[in-house]
Amino acid sequence: MSIFTDTLKSILTGGGLIGKVLDKVAADKITEAERAQIELEFQKQVDAVLVASEADFRDFFLKYEGEAEKVNPVVQTVRGLVRPLITYYVIALLSWCIWYLFNNVATIPVAQMDILLRVLQLLFWVNMVVLVFWFGDRFLQRTGALDALKDTFGRRGEPK
Repeated sequence: MSIFTDTLKSILTGGGLIGKVLDKVAADKITEAERAQIELEFQKQVDAVLVASEADFRDFFLKYEGEAEKVNPVVQTVRGLVRPLITYYVIALLSWCIWYLFNNVATIPVAQMDILLRVLQLLFWVNMVVLVFWFGDRFLQRTGALDALKDTFGRRGEPK
C-alpha cells in the first residue's frame, strides 16, 4: 500500500475508532468475542476499500496520461524537459536580477531597490528549493545554508 492508503487506514482504524463507536452504540448488547469479530470485519472492509480505491486511482492515471511506452515521443520529450527548463529559468532569473542590481546600483531609487532586494531574496530561496530537488540537502548541510534556513523559518515543531 502507498503512504496515502496507510494514512487513510490509520485515520479510519487508528485510535480504536470502531471500538469507541461500539462502546457508544452497543456496549451492553455484545460480548467481547462479538466485539473483536466486528472490529476484525471492519478492518477487512477498510483494507478491501483502500486496495480497490488505490487500483482505481492507478487505472485513472494510466487512462488519463497513458502508459509511458504508448505515449508519443514528442510528449515524452516535453515531459522530460519541464523540470530542467524550470530550473534553467529560475537560475537565469536569479542571475539576471543579480546582474541588474550590480550594474544599476547607483541609479535605482530606494523604493525600487527595496522591491528588487525582496525579489532577489525570494529568488534565492526558490533556487535553493530547485537545487535541493536536484541534488538533495547534502550541499545545504555542507555550506551552512541549512542552518540559515532553520534559523530563518524555525525548526520543525518549534514556534518561531
